[in-house]
Parts: sequence; C-alpha cells; structure tokens
Amino acid sequence: MPLAAAEEPSSTPLTIRPCRVEEAVEVWRLADADPVIDTNSPYAYVMAADFYPKTFLIARDDAGRLAGYVMAVPRPERHAVFVWQITVAGHARRQGLAHRLLEAAVEAAAPLGLNKLEATVAPGNAPSTKLFTRFAEAHNVPCEVTEGYPGEYFPEPESDGERLFSIGPFPVTR
Repeated sequence: MPLAAAEEPSSTPLTIRPCRVEEAVEVWRLADADPVIDTNSPYAYVMAADFYPKTFLIARDDAGRLAGYVMAVPRPERHAVFVWQITVAGHARRQGLAHRLLEAAVEAAAPLGLNKLEATVAPGNAPSTKLFTRFAEAHNVPCEVTEGYPGEYFPEPESDGERLFSIGPFPVTR
C-alpha cells in the first residue's frame, strides 16, 4: 500500500523508477547544475546506480525529461535507507516531487526490511530541514534530529557539520 501523499499531486505526469547505470551521467549533470548540491564524481553516480538499483530512483516527466532523483543507500544495520542526495530539476519544482521521491524511497526500502529514512542536513539548509520535518509530520512518524557529523570532520574551516535526521519507523504494509 503506498504512503499517503501530503502535498498536491503534480500537474505533470511523472514516472518514478530505479535509475539505470546508463542514466547516471544525466543524474550527475542535474546535480552539477544545482548550486546547492555537493556534486560527487560522475563515477559515484554510476556506482550508485549499479550498487543500489532498488533505492536510487529517478523521476521523468511524460516528455522523458529528468525531473529529479533520490539517491538512497540501504543501511540494514540501522533498519534505514539513507538519503545521500535528493534533487528536483527547475522545471519540476513546487509540485511536491521531492516528497514523492522520499515516499518512493521508503516504499522501495520496505521489501528490504528497512522501515526508517535517514539523511544528514547542514544546520543552515532550511529547505532540506523543512522537507524532512514535513515528511515525518505528514506520515505521523517520529523525526529525531541528532548531531550526525561534527564540523571538524570536514575540510572547510567554517563547516557547521551535518545533523542526522532519523525518520520513522514507518508502518509495515502488506
């Protein structure tokens, strides 16, 4: 049973599905074009599509354009799927796609025995903080925020580190 959407559905039909290895460079280009995202090497996106085929998801509109993605990594020892990155293309923003991508990641992780969603967020990243907080609220599940990774772990002297958002557990559906 799908999770209930908390935002209005997109007016543009979208398909959310696993990212194929040959699509990874297109995902890298979307990440690289986003000034907020820390872009990884193109190889990291290829590897993620290969290693995490169930939880690295992309969204395409009915014209076939890449609308967004969520790169999520299974963490079975924590019963969680970890959101490494999530990005929505400019043409697809303000339609609830980020929320839908998170729902798809939770649904994809459930058959793997994972019932939580985790992500790290820099303290100054208000849009991501809002996304993850609202996602937990929309599904009436706990959202615990802890230190995650302190600033001294990062090479930038002004780094405030990353807070860990742990959302769930989500109800098991059959």
